[in-house]
Amino acid sequence: METTCFRLFLSLLLFLVAFTSQSQDVMILKSGDEIKAKVIEVTPDVVKYKKWDNQDGPIYSSNKADVFMIKYQNGSKDVFNSTQEENKPKSPSDNTSAITGIAKAYMEQQVSSQSNGKLRLIDFKKQNGVINESFGPKTYTLEYVLVIEAMGQFWKKTEDKFMGANWYWTNFTVLDQGSKGGWDDYNNNWASFDRGSKIEITGTLSFENTENGWRVTGVNMFSRGYKNKSSKILPNTYNNTPPPPPPPPIEDSKPIIISDSNNLSEVANGYFKSKQYNKAIEVYQLNIKLKKAPPVDYYNLGKVYFSVKNYKMADSILLVYNDLNPDNPLGYLWRARALTMLDPDSKAGLAYPVYETFISKTEQNTEKYSKDLIEAYYYCSYYNFLQFNAGKDQEKGKLAIEYAKKTIALDPNNEKANTIIKMLKKKVKD
Repeated sequence: METTCFRLFLSLLLFLVAFTSQSQDVMILKSGDEIKAKVIEVTPDVVKYKKWDNQDGPIYSSNKADVFMIKYQNGSKDVFNSTQEENKPKSPSDNTSAITGIAKAYMEQQVSSQSNGKLRLIDFKKQNGVINESFGPKTYTLEYVLVIEAMGQFWKKTEDKFMGANWYWTNFTVLDQGSKGGWDDYNNNWASFDRGSKIEITGTLSFENTENGWRVTGVNMFSRGYKNKSSKILPNTYNNTPPPPPPPPIEDSKPIIISDSNNLSEVANGYFKSKQYNKAIEVYQLNIKLKKAPPVDYYNLGKVYFSVKNYKMADSILLVYNDLNPDNPLGYLWRARALTMLDPDSKAGLAYPVYETFISKTEQNTEKYSKDLIEAYYYCSYYNFLQFNAGKDQEKGKLAIEYAKKTIALDPNNEKANTIIKMLKKKVKD
């Protein structure tokens, strides 16, 4: 009886041992080591598992290249051949190495199209790349640095978009004063780059993986201060790339011929529109000397002087125009812009009373003058902000906040006006 019971116990023990040995997965590494495990997942790169004797514990990962075979508890096997895995051709849509070429071609096209051919891409480099396949389609973010060159004089308004950002001065750092470019941080309305100027831009490109390969889904240009990255205007010696040949001269070399039948205002306007500024100045001045010039000639002459950056003459001529035609607010606007250029840090506030006059003549018609009022309101806010900082004058602080609020009423996303309010809110008493 005891012998029979012992045999039954031994048979049961052997059965349990056999059952247990088949109830676990066994990972055999190329080193010859074995890991008794519960395999959770096999990915293209790793094998994820829990240790058999601690299945409530953490998930471990082993490089798939280090695993020779997995014996599963159901008797099946997976044998891994790293050579075959490495040599397995990848589909074009999985090939991230192609992205840099796609990115360069895309940016080359964007630089040209967004500048109407006035800028060209001369260098493109990938700085970093991050792939994300956690949720949804596989995506890729490429951080780039590129250099563009101005093929001629090129300018953009601040509200214009380029490479996913505005042409705000904070997007650039001037390294070479010879590369004329830009506008004052607070007061002017466009960025200007001379022929041969080279501008370095940093940013990111976003891609999405599709059946037909990678496609661009977004572009962003870094502004100064973003993760210590900045775009900048480079010296003309960058890569020793010679500037492109000069464009044909704008000025017509033919002499100006004036006859009694000529309408001098129309002749001057024609030169102004075709950007032959020197000839426009000559004809406008002749018409003024002959006392035949209507008031609008003074206005146009002031704008011509502004275009050639003779801001003192622009101020003087527009002052005369404002006396001749005080009802046209645009005369005050352009004179304020000229004075802004003569007082680039705004500390003297030369443009302040002129902008105030412009505001008084236009703020009842915000629909027509919205953009110009934003410019005027912000200048007045910033000037009073400077005055408050200099002397802690509470009235100046209140005016700065008042004009900033008017700016935001027309442009809710105006970061500079919002910043002024935040900086003064605790310092200025109601």
